[in-house]
Amino acid sequence: MLQDLDSNSWMVVSVAVVFGAFWLGWIADMILDTAGLGVLLNWLLATLGAFGGIYGFDFALRHHHVPLAYADGFVWVAAAIASGTLALLSWLLVRAVIRLL
Repeated sequence: MLQDLDSNSWMVVSVAVVFGAFWLGWIADMILDTAGLGVLLNWLLATLGAFGGIYGFDFALRHHHVPLAYADGFVWVAAAIASGTLALLSWLLVRAVIRLL
């Protein structure tokens, strides 16, 4: 579980979450705001996108024979939820700042 993660795995998860969060939030907000859908659905889309992004990132690294230690399903779900939440919050913050300017 979480205690089995080494520092390289945490670094990879952190980079994937931070790098993808703003863009996932932006894309989700653009799609859902245009469609008139709510914040909960926005979060769900960002979380699903984050899960796919983290999975794809892990797959690419494994394809290049970079071993990672976070294949546990709990860690996948936790990372996706954290990334989706960060994506939504980051874009809501940026949108609020843009409206103030």
